[in-house]
Amino acid sequence: MSDLVQFLRERLDYEEGIARWAESDSAEWYAASADDEPCNSQRAQVISGKDARITGDTDAGYADHVAFYDPARAFRRVALMRALLDTYAEVADMDTPNTEFEFANGRAIGLGVAVRQLAAEYSHLPEFKPEWAPGFCA
Repeated sequence: MSDLVQFLRERLDYEEGIARWAESDSAEWYAASADDEPCNSQRAQVISGKDARITGDTDAGYADHVAFYDPARAFRRVALMRALLDTYAEVADMDTPNTEFEFANGRAIGLGVAVRQLAAEYSHLPEFKPEWAPGFCA
């Protein structure tokens, strides 16, 4: 499973790099009314915490989506995934797809299920191996 750990670490490094590139003076973004538009209109823009425009005037739903996935959220997500991945890496050599497990393998199997669920987000990439697919879908 060390291939899976390395695969996920590379994805997280990539995502963190994108977020760092997109980060402005303030990583907190919010959707605001578009210029010359009343509040609650269908048009909006995304603004950083330092009042820098991230998007031009756009669809309000799109602006909400962009603001929701701001760099600060990406950093929190990457940190959470890295913490889980680091915990799994400690016991990855005991992981097995066999659900008939001994108690000593229980932690590894439980973490393996969680890590494979995380990896499923990247199943569209050519580097993703079929054996990394989770046994169930959320």
